[in-house]
Amino acid sequence: MKNPVQTQNNNLHVLVIGAGVSGLTTSICLREAGFNVTIIADRFTPDLTSVVAGALWEWPPAVCGRHGTPRSLERSKDWCMTAYDKFKEIHAKFGSEKTGVYLRDVYFYFKDILENRPNDFRKMNELKDKVDGFERGLHIVQENIDLNFQGGIKDAFKHMAPMANTDVYMKWLFEYVQNIGCEIIQEKITVNIVENEQEVLHRFNANAIVNCAGLGSIVTTGDTSMYPLRGALVRVKNVGGVIKDAHCISHEETSSSEQDIIFIVPRG
Repeated sequence: MKNPVQTQNNNLHVLVIGAGVSGLTTSICLREAGFNVTIIADRFTPDLTSVVAGALWEWPPAVCGRHGTPRSLERSKDWCMTAYDKFKEIHAKFGSEKTGVYLRDVYFYFKDILENRPNDFRKMNELKDKVDGFERGLHIVQENIDLNFQGGIKDAFKHMAPMANTDVYMKWLFEYVQNIGCEIIQEKITVNIVENEQEVLHRFNANAIVNCAGLGSIVTTGDTSMYPLRGALVRVKNVGGVIKDAHCISHEETSSSEQDIIFIVPRG
């Protein structure tokens, strides 16, 4: 499970705050680039928000809502494809049972043809040549799907997408950072790291700090613009493995309901 770590940056030390999926992934990238890494967090898996994620790979913007920051969206698309290839590599190298990473089909359903939905049509055209197994049309819809559901399904497309059982994946990530030599410290950062940067760097003998604290950034940086936005997933036992693929219907821009999203993801 160990990977070779480069050595050219071994005199540089980075402190990563947070041990969720962002903190651990950041730590792996830094360590494999040759930096010494210390991860500090007050909680670790399974007591993290990351453990209850979906978790489905999806081309931005996601079905659960759009955002209008072009620079952020374009960067997300680059990261998205990096993640797509990396998850395929993890799956091939370590397997699903150990990592919790699966490669499955995801189906997206629409209540009108995509040519009449400019945002979804643009998204489909952006991703179709980047993903494996892309197909479009009602012929791809499985026989047990009701085409009259919620007023009728008029269009659909599917492709292969990485999906993670985050219970397993977060445990694997945590073991991975330990195996490649990251130092782990369990402690809650209670000082403002922006105002006390030099003190924090000196205490941990670090050259840089990467803040992956999520909502903890309200405390660690004084960033009062941080707040929980949304998220409510219900776990259901997949008895007999009936659900083998992911199924999504996105929020309707014209809908007054915020509960019209269908988001079904088999975790393991």
